[in-house]
Amino acid sequence: MTGHQMPAGADLTPKQKKAIAALLTARTQAEAAKAAQVGERSIKRWLSEDKRFKAAYQAALRDLIANASAKLSKGADAAIDSLLDVARSGESESARVQAARAVLDQNLRYSEFADVLQSLTALEEASRDV
Repeated sequence: MTGHQMPAGADLTPKQKKAIAALLTARTQAEAAKAAQVGERSIKRWLSEDKRFKAAYQAALRDLIANASAKLSKGADAAIDSLLDVARSGESESARVQAARAVLDQNLRYSEFADVLQSLTALEEASRDV
């Protein structure tokens, strides 16, 4: 190989590719199997024993999550502005309090996430130096 890797799933069968697409949208493996027209045991076996299938599924899932996250990020500023508007000038005191709590709660969650991310990054850098 010349350093180029095949895209995840490039060497899967058409049924396996269809199963991955179904797994991304179905609520259960049984529903995915039915949608992909494969046996549920096949999906379970592919996920537990087929490294190529599992890697392709995980890559597709990461892509799905990344796309959803990007969409949410695009709407975050507007959502924050809406909450702040309600917190400042909502029709009722209850609405203002709920909006203020939501802003504070999300700020706390973001701060905690940023702290964890910073710690993780420091650990990763330290492990590279070892």
